Amino acid sequence: MSPGEPETTPNTTPGASHVENGKLIMCYADTLTNNDGTATAFCCCGWSADHAAPEAADADAERHQTAAAESTLAA
Repeated sequence: MSPGEPETTPNTTPGASHVENGKLIMCYADTLTNNDGTATAFCCCGWSADHAAPEAADADAERHQTAAAESTLAA
C-alpha cells in the first residue's frame, strides 16, 4: 500500500445476511480508515456509516453483521 492510500481491515465476523430480490445474500461488513483518521464502516449490502475513529467503525460493522444475522434467524 502506498502512502496516502486508505487502509482496509477485514471484519472477522461473517455470517449475517439479508434478502435481496427474493434471494438470501450474506452480509460482510468491513472498515476503511481514511487519511484524516476518521473511518467508514460499510457492507456489500450497501450499508455504510462514517465514524470519528477506526475502533468505532469496526464495532459498528460487527453490530451490522450481527443484527442482520439475528433478523434472518428470527424470520
